Parts: sequence; C-alpha cells; structure tokens
Amino acid sequence: MKLINTETILETQRLLLEPLKRTHAVKMYYLLQDERIYEYIPTLAPASLEVLEQRYQKLETRLSPDGTEAWLNWAVYIKEYKAYAGYIEATVLPGVAKIAYVLAPQFWKQGYAYEACKCLISILWRDYNITEIIAEVDTRNLASFKLLERLGFTRIETRENADFFKGASSDEYIYHLITS
Repeated sequence: MKLINTETILETQRLLLEPLKRTHAVKMYYLLQDERIYEYIPTLAPASLEVLEQRYQKLETRLSPDGTEAWLNWAVYIKEYKAYAGYIEATVLPGVAKIAYVLAPQFWKQGYAYEACKCLISILWRDYNITEIIAEVDTRNLASFKLLERLGFTRIETRENADFFKGASSDEYIYHLITS
C-alpha cells in the first residue's frame, strides 16, 4: 500500500487535522475519558496515558504490519478554541476505505465531525484511488448515522446482533459512499 500525504496537516475553515502521533496522547487522554463517547462503541476510555501513547505510536507507522492496509489517523484541532476535539480515521485497503470518527461530547452537534469527515473523504477520493467508503454505526447512534446520511452515505445493510458489549446486544447499520 502506497502512502500519500501522511504527514501533511489538513486544514478546513475551522479545523486542523494533524496526523496522529504519540505526542498527541497527552493532549487527548483527558478528552477521551468522557464515558458518553463509548456508549455505542465496543471500546472503553484509554486505561492510562501510557496505553494511549503506545496505541498512537503503533498508529504512527501509518501501515498495518503486513503492509496491506494504510492506517490514516488525524487529531481534530479546533482553531478558534485552540483545542483538540477528537480524531478521525480511515483504514484503506485496495479500492475501499473504512472510516470512523470520535469527538468529545462538548464538540458534538456543531458541525465539526461533518467538516472533518468531508475533508477526509476528499483526501481518500483524490489520493488513494478508492471507489467505495464504508462506515459501520450502532443503530442506536442516531447522531452518527444522520451525519453519514448528510455526507451522502447510503445505508446498505443492517446487521442484527453484530456485537455484544457493555451488557447489551448491538445491531449495526452499514453505510457506503461510492464515487459518482
């Protein structure tokens, strides 16, 4: 997998998307402790700063160990507030990318996720020769699947009992966006 622009800071009107590095862990750790972030995803808040640093250091390689996937991750920085809001990511395989995003609750419903994802989608189309972008979202996460629909994604599947976490079964919607 050929990597393109992995160290370039991306910029939108209100945001800087900084390539995620180990050094971001100290800036993001407390932000990512809010339990509301994890209500609809099967992960928990980072157990410690050291654990988050190790994860980000692994992601800094930008490639899976076998080199078949590009791991593209950016810290989302809000210029006006001079503050980090969360992160966006894409796992790129030949022809397809899977995206995800996490923002802290104080930055929800202000258009930041939309703006960051719109920039990410543009980079994926332009630089990675993909034809499809996929996103998976818990069916209970109304804000997230509404964001995907606003971005132009189409729901193509519902997976019942896709996961079991935090004591409950989770169904998922699968969304995709294709080049026109």
